[in-house]
Amino acid sequence: MLANLATFLELEPIEAWIHNALVAMKTKEGDNHSDSFIAFYQQSVTNKFAQLPNFLANLVVFTVQKCFLTAHSRSQS
Repeated sequence: MLANLATFLELEPIEAWIHNALVAMKTKEGDNHSDSFIAFYQQSVTNKFAQLPNFLANLVVFTVQKCFLTAHSRSQS
């Protein structure tokens, strides 16, 4: 993905840059968000992307997955 991004931006896809970007983009298993933050995100996404229903649906799926993972992580604590 990052090599394609570099090409799109007409940049040399330098291996070190790609590696560093991948490291920076990794999320930790313990990254949890409060219920209020998740609700805020859902409302913001719904408001912003209401005119793009397919895109909105994908973002909602992401939110539902994140909510499940957050709840599951909390129950394991």
